[in-house]
Amino acid sequence: MTTVNIYLNFNGNCFEAFNFYKSVLGGEFTYVGRFRDMPPQEGMPPLPKEMEDMIMHISLPVSKETRLMGSDTGGEWAPATTRVPCETGNSPSDTGFSDSFKFIKKKKP
Repeated sequence: MTTVNIYLNFNGNCFEAFNFYKSVLGGEFTYVGRFRDMPPQEGMPPLPKEMEDMIMHISLPVSKETRLMGSDTGGEWAPATTRVPCETGNSPSDTGFSDSFKFIKKKKP
């Protein structure tokens, strides 16, 4: 059986986006890890306060074959990554997330 594991990177709004995906696709998060959950590492600078609540990793299975995963990007390497231009608003409906799923019907409870 073919499986698809999609990994999405966000700029601080990962948890908000994944809550939207969950409301549209259903399911429950199997893991939510925040940067503050990482133990400090010797020789590494302390985590900036503004990154503590950002998502280090989140996972949402949407079927037996498909899992959405994601994180908030950050640090010096982040500007070098390619980002989809969807950071135009402050909520999933303003950022284009809802446009991505306009063809998906909301699952009934």
